[in-house]
Amino acid sequence: MAQNGNIVLYDGKVVAVAHTFYPVSAKNNVFLYRERVAGVPLAGQSTLRIDMSNVNPNRVSIATASLAIPILEQVGSANSAGYTAAPKVAHIVRAEAKFYVHPRALEAECKDARVMLQELHLNSVIWQDCVQNLQAPI
Repeated sequence: MAQNGNIVLYDGKVVAVAHTFYPVSAKNNVFLYRERVAGVPLAGQSTLRIDMSNVNPNRVSIATASLAIPILEQVGSANSAGYTAAPKVAHIVRAEAKFYVHPRALEAECKDARVMLQELHLNSVIWQDCVQNLQAPI
């Protein structure tokens, strides 16, 4: 089984930035990771949640990975007293991948599903238009 270590994910910027997610908790097969960006409040740190709580060899198992990226408000200038309030979360961008694995599924079949979904996310112009531009595929 994989170790519960740091996870590094790259964003979609022109010059990709590495985001390191550190383990925070592991209870009942639910694993929580959080970024540790200096100067960003806890509420503004991105989180990654991996849920393996519905894994059972006798029925269809569900494995879920959820990513939450908080977007902070832009901080204005200081007021007349020189105080600048900490930024608040303006909104959160969320993404989730969920896999349903039949007990009879082979490891290679599960890998095919994972890789094909990865290819959809990385290389499909149609999927990119759906997510980034909210354009229907047809």
